[in-house]
Amino acid sequence: MLASLRSTCVALVLFWWPFAAIADCSGTAIGSPAQLLSALENTGGGQTLALAPGDYGALALTDASLPRMEAGAIPIRICSADAGKPAQFTGLILRGVDGIGFENLRFQYRYAIGDNPISTRPNRVLNSTRITFRDVEFAGDV
Repeated sequence: MLASLRSTCVALVLFWWPFAAIADCSGTAIGSPAQLLSALENTGGGQTLALAPGDYGALALTDASLPRMEAGAIPIRICSADAGKPAQFTGLILRGVDGIGFENLRFQYRYAIGDNPISTRPNRVLNSTRITFRDVEFAGDV
């Protein structure tokens, strides 16, 4: 039964994303972590944020760090401007966030002294809705 529930959840996530938006990543050009945070703080949804290749560090967003989107608003799309050279994050924590799609990105965890190999969780999505991942790679140390 658990496997059936997982398959249903995966299917719902995969078919939720608007197919017309997947073709390319053209939108607001972002070249640094500061530009990304500024763009996220000032968007109301429906925007595409095209990240230049590079390392954007850890991305931590909460419902308090983003403007409240209206019900039914089109999600924000964060993608790599060059899919052949994906933008990279060292971690992702979303808490209470609504409506963000991640596309053609890489999440690269790097072990740091003091990280507990059992309890360290560099990538978490908590109490969030309408979050999608498409062509995203999660990689890192064991």
